[in-house]
Amino acid sequence: MSGTGRQAPAEFLRLAARVGLSRGEAQRLAEAGACSPRTLHCRMELNPSLLDGSAERRAAILAAAAALSEPREIRALKALRRRLPAPLPGAVPPFFPNALPAEAPAMTQNAERRPPFPGERPPRDRPRLEGPAVTLLGEARWRLREQGRRPTCIPFAVAAMLEHPHHLAGEDDPDLSEQYLFWAMKHRSPSGQAEPEHHKLRQAMEALSLAGICAEADQPYIAALPDPAWATGAAPSPAVQAKAFKDRWTDPVIYDDEPEDAQGPGTAARVLALLRQGRATAIALPMMRDAAAAPGENNWRSRSALLYGKVPDPVPGMVEDGGHAVCILGFLPHAREPLGGYFLFRNSWGARFAEFPHTDIQDGIPPIGRQGHGYLSARYLDRWCWELLSLAPAEARMRDHGRRMAGG
Repeated sequence: MSGTGRQAPAEFLRLAARVGLSRGEAQRLAEAGACSPRTLHCRMELNPSLLDGSAERRAAILAAAAALSEPREIRALKALRRRLPAPLPGAVPPFFPNALPAEAPAMTQNAERRPPFPGERPPRDRPRLEGPAVTLLGEARWRLREQGRRPTCIPFAVAAMLEHPHHLAGEDDPDLSEQYLFWAMKHRSPSGQAEPEHHKLRQAMEALSLAGICAEADQPYIAALPDPAWATGAAPSPAVQAKAFKDRWTDPVIYDDEPEDAQGPGTAARVLALLRQGRATAIALPMMRDAAAAPGENNWRSRSALLYGKVPDPVPGMVEDGGHAVCILGFLPHAREPLGGYFLFRNSWGARFAEFPHTDIQDGIPPIGRQGHGYLSARYLDRWCWELLSLAPAEARMRDHGRRMAGG
């Protein structure tokens, strides 16, 4: 993915010189989105290959940049990274051709198989996303969720999508069981049974139609990391399974894998259209790290994301580093973003994601304002999204179904 193309202003060049950067390095970092002391430190730490010279020189420059950071933020970042989900290659892998299992009901409106994920897609001439901001967050209490070190982002993203309609309806703290859904993904979904070590929105879609979902109180989440990591723990009791099966999801959904359409408006435009209809959308996309960085040191674990909730765009020289799934809940128009704005998402890493949500890092984007939530760019979503899943029924029907599944 290309950089922003912005030129480094004189003030930024002076800042870069203070920490020992050359003019060429400063320009590369500016093109990658650095524009202030905090964003400079974030991008240098995420993309060390943008710096020239030896490892010792890079370390010295990073130390100089760290001196410009708040000590409390440095301490918080170290603590946050120790508690992150374990880096597990293939947790949300690239997709390979395989037919939709015949046992699963036909639920999709657009599920044609596409070639294996080849890396970054070629640029498209997309129209900019237009219109006002969208926020699908209500005033009712909706506690943050914490997946711990398990690779369970898919059931958390889908549970959030299912909980969202009755959150908007004003119900306090809707809470569906990610533990049950993950079990159903691996023991009831045909594609999940075929690939238990891989986790996909398709598996969650099949599980909802074949086994349903129950309330968190009926099958509480187990945060401890099992061995192997994709193990699901004990099966739900027959009574819980029967209760969930009674309210399995039989309505149509909007699902797509590798949702790239060379002739259409693009994935970002599709997600924004769903938001404008009041529909939360679960997405899966790759996490990206610098080719010179260790596995796990990716854009979702970066200083910018963990402290401030802003996931940096991939830039040239970055490679896939596993994947992640979140629930999209809003859109913020922004003139400087190439496609026109940023998507607001709900994460599943608790309050340790966006721990300082009100900090202005002077990147031109308003602070996220909520712990556990974040922004990712329309361009990132449009060019890298692996899968998307959204409910298709009308809003009133979704709310009614959400109440039934939550035991209301």
